[in-house]
Amino acid sequence: MSLLKAYFGGNLSSEALANQLAGWMDKNTFKHSAADQQVKLNNVFDLNEATRTELSEWAAGLINQIRQQTGYPAVIVTTSSVAYAHEITQGYTTDNFNNFAVPTDHDYKVLKAVADRYGTQYEEDLSAETIPGTDEIWVNPTAHAKTNGWQTVKTSLTLDQLKELIYDGLKGFLFKDAKMHWSHAKSISGLINAGLPQDHQQALGVDMGQDGWLHFDFGTTTTNGVHSKIADNATPTNPAADQAKHNLDVANTNVQNTTDKANDASTKVATAQKNVTDAENQVKTTKEAVTNAENQVKQFQGTQTEKEAALTKAKQDLATAESDLNKAKAAAADPQAKYEAAQANLTKAQADLQAALEKLALLKQQLSDLENAPANLAKAQAELTAAKAAWSAAQAALPELQAQADAAQAALAKAEALYKAAVEVLQAAQAKAAAAKAALAAKAAQVAALKRVEAQAAAMKHQAHQAALPQTGEATPAVGWMSALGLAMVSMLTGTSLLKKRHN
Repeated sequence: MSLLKAYFGGNLSSEALANQLAGWMDKNTFKHSAADQQVKLNNVFDLNEATRTELSEWAAGLINQIRQQTGYPAVIVTTSSVAYAHEITQGYTTDNFNNFAVPTDHDYKVLKAVADRYGTQYEEDLSAETIPGTDEIWVNPTAHAKTNGWQTVKTSLTLDQLKELIYDGLKGFLFKDAKMHWSHAKSISGLINAGLPQDHQQALGVDMGQDGWLHFDFGTTTTNGVHSKIADNATPTNPAADQAKHNLDVANTNVQNTTDKANDASTKVATAQKNVTDAENQVKTTKEAVTNAENQVKQFQGTQTEKEAALTKAKQDLATAESDLNKAKAAAADPQAKYEAAQANLTKAQADLQAALEKLALLKQQLSDLENAPANLAKAQAELTAAKAAWSAAQAALPELQAQADAAQAALAKAEALYKAAVEVLQAAQAKAAAAKAALAAKAAQVAALKRVEAQAAAMKHQAHQAALPQTGEATPAVGWMSALGLAMVSMLTGTSLLKKRHN
C-alpha cells in the first residue's frame, strides 16, 4: 500500500510501480472451499439475492483487509447495496452494453440513473477473467467474441469458481492496473476517497453482468450530508460467519444425501436378500427334478430300446437340470455379490452420515461462537474499561500511598532508635541492680559477723562472770575478761575494715 501512496503522491513512476508489484500476482493464491465446490449455480447471470449477498460480503471482507492497510474506512454491505448493484447490471443488459464490444467500459447513463434513485455517488470497478481451470473459456464466450445472442447465454459455475473470479479480479485491480493508470487500485484501496470526510463510508454490491464481467459497485452512505438509501438495512460484514452458515447448509445437504444413500442401500440389500432366497429355492427345485429323473430311469420296465430312450431322455433332463442349477447358482451369486456390495455401501453411508453429523455439530458451535462474538467483545471491552479505570485510580492514589510508606518508614526508624535507647537504659539498670545486690550481700555478711562477735562477747562475759563468782576481789580474772573482750573488738573492727575494703 505504501507503493500506491508513493505513486499517487508523485514519488514513484507507473513503470516502477508495475515492476515492484509484478511478483505479487503469484504470491497471492486463492484458497478453495470444498463446501463451495459442492454448490452449483445453474446460471451465473441470474443469481438470487442470497448468493449475491454472500458474494458481496465475501468481496467486502477482502477489500476491507486492503483498506486496513491504507487506513481508509471499511466498506459495508447492505440489503440496498446488493439491490443497487443488481439494478446496475440489469441496466447494462437492457442497454445491450457489452463491455467487450464498446469503446468505453462503463455505462454511465445507467450508473447515474441508479445512483440518483438511491441518492448516492457511484463508483464502479469491472473485471473479466476466464473460467478458473481453463485456458481461454470466458464466462460468456459469445459476448467475448462480440457476436449476437450474448444476451441469452447461460453459464453454470460452482460458488467456488465464482469466488475465485472475484479474487482474481481484485488481484488484477491491485497488481496489474498500469494500463488504467492504477485507477482500480486507487478505488479498491480507498485512496480515491482521500479528499472525503473521515466519517465517509461506502456500501458495496457485487454481481455478474450478462456479458460475463463482474461488477463491483460502490455507493456513498452519506452524500452532501444527507443519508442515502444505499445505507438502508445495513448489517456488519462478517465473512467468517457467512462462511460458517454456508458450510452449515452444505453439511445439512450432505446429511440428507447420505441418509438417502443409506436408505437406497438398505433397499438394495433387501432386494438382494430376496434374490438369494429365490435362487436357493430354484436350486432346491432343480435338485428335486434331477432326483426324480434318476428314479424314473431306475423304475422304468419297458424294452431295452425304451429303456435306452428313457435313459437318454433322463440324461437330457439331468443335463437341463444341471444347467438350470448352474444358472441358479450364478443367479444366486450375483445377488449375493450385490448384497455384499450394498452392505459395504451401507456401512460407508452410515460412516459418512456420522461424519456429516459431527461436522454439522462443529459448524453449529462455530456459528454460535461467531454470533456471540459481538457480545463477548462488548464484555471484554467493558472489562478493559474497568481495568483501565482501576489502573488510573491506582496511579492517582500512588503519591498518597508513597507518602504513607515514607511516614511509616520514618516511624519505624524512630521506633528502632527508641528501642535501642531503652535497651541501653535496661542494661545500665541491670548493672546497678547487680551492684546493689552485691552490696546487700556484703551488708548481710557484716551483720552476721557482728552478731557472731556479740555472741562471742556475751559468751566470754558469761564465762568471766562465772569464773569471778568464787574469787571476789581478785583482779586477774577481770583482766582476762577484758583482754578477751578487747581481742573480740579488735577482731570485729578488723573484719569491718576488711568488709569495707571489699565493698569499696
